[in-house]
Amino acid sequence: MSEIEAAPRSWLDGHSFSSELDALASNTANLTDEERRGCIAEIIAHRFHPTTPADRGPWDSYFGPTSSGTDQNGNEVYIPDAKQIDAEIIEYWKVRSVVV
Repeated sequence: MSEIEAAPRSWLDGHSFSSELDALASNTANLTDEERRGCIAEIIAHRFHPTTPADRGPWDSYFGPTSSGTDQNGNEVYIPDAKQIDAEIIEYWKVRSVVV
């Protein structure tokens, strides 16, 4: 992760960053549980997109999903989904906000 963070900022946009982490996290044999959970928290965070004042997205918030659709049962699906965020991820984000 330190190599990814050290990359030039012009390259380091949210989607590229989350894609690199996704590739890293998929090889779980090389990661501890804590590292894997950290990667997941980073991936989720960097996949949300800012909404506009005119369209606050499905959660009426500043950040919204990258995409949405409907599953085979007719349920709305969001990618990423705010339901992925739990207390542990919020705490991780709080710590990271001071570090970065």
